[in-house]
Amino acid sequence: MKKIDLAYSAGIFDGEGCITFQRSKSHKQSVMVQLTNTNEWIVHQFKFWFGGSVTCFQHGGGVKNWKPCWRWQGHGETGIRFIKLVLPYLRLKKPQADLVIAFQELKRKKDMTDVLEEANKIRLSHLNKRGVR
Repeated sequence: MKKIDLAYSAGIFDGEGCITFQRSKSHKQSVMVQLTNTNEWIVHQFKFWFGGSVTCFQHGGGVKNWKPCWRWQGHGETGIRFIKLVLPYLRLKKPQADLVIAFQELKRKKDMTDVLEEANKIRLSHLNKRGVR
């Protein structure tokens, strides 16, 4: 993949993307990244470049004039791989990306307690709400 494609993806993701944790049925937390856009091509391009899945939904409570929305999602290792690829080009989501990578490194080294997992989840949520740069 070319650097210009990674930079382009990071720019789109900075404006339209989200980094969060998702708890599985076995109560383990994993990273989830997602991008929502009304441009179907962009969302499918993310799936082609980075893996993951794409879904379509009608936003706005079914208002007739609203375009359908497309959502790309990458869970677990797919999400981490995406974050690591675009990290050098991120601006707005860089603090969240750094936190998620640190979380994954700790998780690989040892079993994390629920308290530490919850603390990371709260911190990431706080960064997302504040729009920290």
